[in-house]
Amino acid sequence: MEELSSAKSRLSKNTGRLSHRYKDRLDFYFCLAGEHFIAETKECWSGAGDESTDSTYYIGKKMEPALSDIRKVKSYSDRKLAIVFAKPLIPVKKRKHAARLLKCWIRLVRTMEVDAIAWYLPINALRIKYNNRVCLGLAILIKER
Repeated sequence: MEELSSAKSRLSKNTGRLSHRYKDRLDFYFCLAGEHFIAETKECWSGAGDESTDSTYYIGKKMEPALSDIRKVKSYSDRKLAIVFAKPLIPVKKRKHAARLLKCWIRLVRTMEVDAIAWYLPINALRIKYNNRVCLGLAILIKER
């Protein structure tokens, strides 16, 4: 991901309002159908191998700072987005249950209060191991500020 130069504001600890502009970086800019978007992004690993835990907890924990960061960015009539790239992980030993675990994970992710969700979950991902875990793909969760 490429970061861009941007003007941001600090949040006042007393009032919670924006104040004191400073130069910083912006994570993402794109234009689609004549609309201009700016975004702050975060990424996280999200456990999909344990059905007894809420996999959305860590995604939500990453969405909060993305929302806070995008709030600080000066907008020139751009639409502001907070984006989390979430990667569902399962233990290698649960690979044969990947389809069921992934359905459960998607069901949980779809309950999150976001404006858009997209995912790419290639079947070949099951062959790629990392630290005794398998990453099943990528989900992108977007919330407009």
